[in-house]
Amino acid sequence: MNHPASWIRALIWALVAVALLPASPVAALEWPGREEEQLKQLRSGSSQERLVALKGLDGMPLERLRPLLLAALDDASIPVREEAARMAADRRLQEALPVFTRWLSHWDTRHRVLAADSLALLGSPAGIKVLVRVLGDPEQKVRLAVIRALGQLSSPSRQEVPALVRALDDSVASVRVAAVGALAAKKDGRAVIPLMSAMRDSSSDVRQASARALGTLGDAGAGPVLVTALEDTSDGVVTVAMESLASLAYKPAVEPLIDLFHHGR
Repeated sequence: MNHPASWIRALIWALVAVALLPASPVAALEWPGREEEQLKQLRSGSSQERLVALKGLDGMPLERLRPLLLAALDDASIPVREEAARMAADRRLQEALPVFTRWLSHWDTRHRVLAADSLALLGSPAGIKVLVRVLGDPEQKVRLAVIRALGQLSSPSRQEVPALVRALDDSVASVRVAAVGALAAKKDGRAVIPLMSAMRDSSSDVRQASARALGTLGDAGAGPVLVTALEDTSDGVVTVAMESLASLAYKPAVEPLIDLFHHGR
């Protein structure tokens, strides 16, 4: 009878041999085979099949995925183009910049919004110049998307700040509110005086957003305007003006604040 230790050694070597065996041919070919099928579906006449196939390639290395995404950006199907835009922007595929730039002038509003959103995700300062040019788009939802994008992007010259300041004169209050928020996020001193002027806006939403932005920017020069806002007809504006004055530690506001507490509105 062999010594028990020999059986243990034999078992160990057997386990090592199994571990070193090549992977099952079926398992090894499973993903390439599936990828081949998805590549074939990208040429399908069914837009739904092309969309499913494109989503299925999400994990493909960028070098292989790049030409497929650039081709899919010109697909006849809007959902396919949308998915390709998302994937390209998520990967910061700079080669897609000309496509998104072209879409900003597309007749379809949906494309223009998608282009602005994609440029924001792409993160390239090169997109700012074209976004600034379309800030006057006739569609409100496009202007909102452009402002969102300009709020996220930044260039060395900060050319997006003057453009956002101009958007404070937009005819739609919600667009003006968005411009105020984007300017606050920029923390650029050039926005202080325009935001002080926005405290006279006809919309209480704009005035409230501006009061908050002035507190965020931290310029004590906005103090007198915020003190005046303590007499605003909107309780929301008054509350935010108080918070911003506290944030600025604006000492001349102490007496008006005490008077407000004692006498109310």
